[in-house]
Amino acid sequence: MKQTLTAKLQICPSDEECQILLDSMRTYSDACSYVSDRIRKESLPLSQRAVHDAVYRDCRSSFSLPSQMVESAIRTTIGAIKSIRTNQLKHPEKFKKGKKEPGSIFPVFKHPQLSLVWNRDYSIIRKKDTLDCLFSVNTLRGRIKVPFRKDAMEWAFVDGVKFGTAQLVCKHGKFFLHVPVILEVPELPEPMDVNRVVGVDRGIRFLTVSYDGKNTSFASGKVVKQKRAHFKKVRQELQKKQTSSARRRLRAIGNRENRWMNDV
Repeated sequence: MKQTLTAKLQICPSDEECQILLDSMRTYSDACSYVSDRIRKESLPLSQRAVHDAVYRDCRSSFSLPSQMVESAIRTTIGAIKSIRTNQLKHPEKFKKGKKEPGSIFPVFKHPQLSLVWNRDYSIIRKKDTLDCLFSVNTLRGRIKVPFRKDAMEWAFVDGVKFGTAQLVCKHGKFFLHVPVILEVPELPEPMDVNRVVGVDRGIRFLTVSYDGKNTSFASGKVVKQKRAHFKKVRQELQKKQTSSARRRLRAIGNRENRWMNDV
């Protein structure tokens, strides 16, 4: 059977390449916002063909994006609008008055981003006689090839894997490529072949509680609660100061807590 996992790779461009990537990502986000606005103004149906026919030529001439990136921008925008509408139906209480009905909100893409189609917008090049690889990506200024780190992601580069449409993101001045990787994994056993089932429940007081039909195991969450309480206290103290250095420290602490919790 097949399983899809996401490999998070940090790429290491030069200063000039960083600017090229940022310019491409910002232009892509602007194109997505443009497509969203055209869908709103012209009440276009949310189908790739209908939106393509209405905005493709204008989008290419206005933003100078390669044809595949324009198609990806249309697909990204349609997906975002559909996601918003689904959330409006499922969780109307989360939206303000007048914005609860599907079709009342259209996204604006403020953060730089870039969707890359495998073997069209990006590829991974293996160097001859070495295990090193380069990330080749299409930009507004043509293709660039940059090295990347694959620490703990070696499983994504075994023979037989397939790559999907990747997302290029920039966080705190660093570039990351989120690549869907399709792996072949062993088939699940038939129900009649299963002799023992283990159930696992995740929580806060106990991080996990597992039961295998005979024994119950508990993983205490006491240390986690104490650590998060410490972070909360520090955040409250910094918020009271309301200085630029305190705000920088708040961002650093937030990232540190997230990394620590993900590791746990």
